[in-house]
Amino acid sequence: MSVAGRNPALTFEILVYQNKKTKIMESILKIMGGLLGVMIPFLFAMNLNKGINNSALDAEKKIKYRRTLILVIALSTILIWALSLSKILDYHKGDPVPRFAIPLIVFVFIGLYLVKNKDYQTILAAMPLSVLVGVQTFRFAGTAFLIIANLKILPETFRLAGYGDILTGTMAIAASMALLRESNNAKLLFWLFNIVGLLDLLNVAFMLLFYYPEWNPNTPNSESATQFSLVMIPALVAPIAMLLHIYAIFNAIKVKNRKWTEAAAL
Repeated sequence: MSVAGRNPALTFEILVYQNKKTKIMESILKIMGGLLGVMIPFLFAMNLNKGINNSALDAEKKIKYRRTLILVIALSTILIWALSLSKILDYHKGDPVPRFAIPLIVFVFIGLYLVKNKDYQTILAAMPLSVLVGVQTFRFAGTAFLIIANLKILPETFRLAGYGDILTGTMAIAASMALLRESNNAKLLFWLFNIVGLLDLLNVAFMLLFYYPEWNPNTPNSESATQFSLVMIPALVAPIAMLLHIYAIFNAIKVKNRKWTEAAAL
């Protein structure tokens, strides 16, 4: 028998310590989720603004689109925060569709629909490809999934999401640096980054849906991912990451005679 087993008082102290440690980690995760809910929309706006500045649009249009950009992203971010804090995005028994999926689908749909606009195409084509790729180093924040799975806030399989985000962040650095240095493997790394990153996002979406409490009675399930502030990941961070991948691919295809370097554009 262990020392703790022979000493009830010591066992209680260990349990109290572990509980306190868990609560501290949960508080840190809430703070991280909140930070992501502010920083990622900001980074997204900065990238689009770089495209506006680099584009051949006239000064009047640049001012117009810059104001629209700030307004739309700011209002979208505030809306998700409001819905999250008011628990509207939380899981509610009987929901036929996960509520967090609604903003995810809406944001991606709007982002794709805008690509039909010629001026928006011009803005996307003017965004430095190396920056579009490099900004996704924020995916390293996905290491939080390892902590979340360890605390059993989400199922153990969510560790895969953590490893996927680490790999995506690493690929983002490698591809971005290759683009800047005009490396021979820049094109290969660019496409590998997008494949890995998109598969990672799809994997997270699949797990969130597979473990959704309405369809999966086991615990832990994905209910915690619908609550503040973890819901920022599927409702705000994931659609932005998805659009960044799509915009990078559009940029790579749209810009003719690309030499797979953006050093001059920076």
